[in-house]
Amino acid sequence: MVAEKMLQKYFNEFGYKVNRRYFGKKLFDRLVITSICPYLYTSGYSL
Repeated sequence: MVAEKMLQKYFNEFGYKVNRRYFGKKLFDRLVITSICPYLYTSGYSL
């Protein structure tokens, strides 16, 4: 059984590993795009 206070850490680790598996080498590119998209959409620019 997993302690309740550790549950979020397990979810974070699971999400990290899933993202690494699917995106691999493109992970950095996706991080950059994800971080700038909110600024593009609020300025009226669309991709």
